Amino acid sequence: MVYLYDNTTVLKGYVVVLDGRVTNRFEEVESRKRSLELEHQVYERLGLHQNILRCYGWVQVQEHARSLRLEYASKGSLRSFIETSRPVGMSLRITWAVDLAAGQAYIHSKSVYHCDFSCRNVFLTDHDVVKIGDFGGAGLDGNESEGVEECRYDLPLRERGEWEERPYKKRDLFALGSSIYEIMAWKKPFSELDDGEVEIRFTRDEFPNVSNIACGGIVQKCWEERYERAEQVVDELRAYQEGWGLE
Repeated sequence: MVYLYDNTTVLKGYVVVLDGRVTNRFEEVESRKRSLELEHQVYERLGLHQNILRCYGWVQVQEHARSLRLEYASKGSLRSFIETSRPVGMSLRITWAVDLAAGQAYIHSKSVYHCDFSCRNVFLTDHDVVKIGDFGGAGLDGNESEGVEECRYDLPLRERGEWEERPYKKRDLFALGSSIYEIMAWKKPFSELDDGEVEIRFTRDEFPNVSNIACGGIVQKCWEERYERAEQVVDELRAYQEGWGLE
């Protein structure tokens, strides 16, 4: 649960305390505590980056409860912005794509893998800067992740024997492609289909047509696992940006 702490930060925790009174709490506190502890550990490792939400550490909200204090992104998630706003200019959309890829490359350089990467977990500031957040299910140093992607961002099994055999980096890169698609198309992949049908399509390696959207070739390569590192996506997006005269 996330709620406003002051004009520039929010609290994220398993209990909401307003004016000294508990107004809401999660039932399964222990699992929420573990997730929050992991998220704090991730933010500590990541430090400061222009495309990562800033973490200001713990705030004790009750004697036996504490919350993470995080940077407040006043425009909410990028997903909610896309769903409720008219499309912004292509210059800004390509900048968002570059920044998301650069943010993911930085995260991976710290041996952190998001494992639930999507526009739902990207946040937008007053100045239209995208910030990646919500690391509660992250994979850290190769440890097992409890994160699960949305079906439109979920790397298909393909030739792998088990879902657990999908590398975290590949999962993130696939989800990055879907996130770039959502930004450029201004809608989620296969937004007109229900989740079950999307899962069937992805299992067959059937994806939305990207021939008529900006950065479509890059999106397709993410979906086809043709990148080994997020830095490769950054380089191609920046070349695309330069070609548009948007650098």
